[in-house]
Amino acid sequence: NPYGQSRFDKQEPFQNSYSTPGWKRAQANKTDATRDNWGNRSGHAVERIGYGESGPRAKTIDGELVAKSTTSEPSRFSVGDRVFHMKFGNGNVSAIEGNKLTIDFDRAGQKRVLDGFVEKA
Repeated sequence: NPYGQSRFDKQEPFQNSYSTPGWKRAQANKTDATRDNWGNRSGHAVERIGYGESGPRAKTIDGELVAKSTTSEPSRFSVGDRVFHMKFGNGNVSAIEGNKLTIDFDRAGQKRVLDGFVEKA
């Protein structure tokens, strides 16, 4: 080592000099499968050591409904209307479903947007 000794040069600290409960538990759980695959990233015959339950669990995500079609009130737009959207630019309404408009924009292609985000051009 051209830069002097490293604390990793000596192997003694990595033998059995640790006496913490976690180290002892790891040494007791060590098997041939884990010893043979140390540093092997192939994933072949690697033993998984874990605590608690395993397996996929469904996660529940709490949230609120952001946009819902209001079918009781007709849209103020009609098919064929020319509209303007702040991000997508000008376009023509091609379909209406409640307050959701399908618009063929000149540059952005076909998009579905809520009628509150467009204005008549």
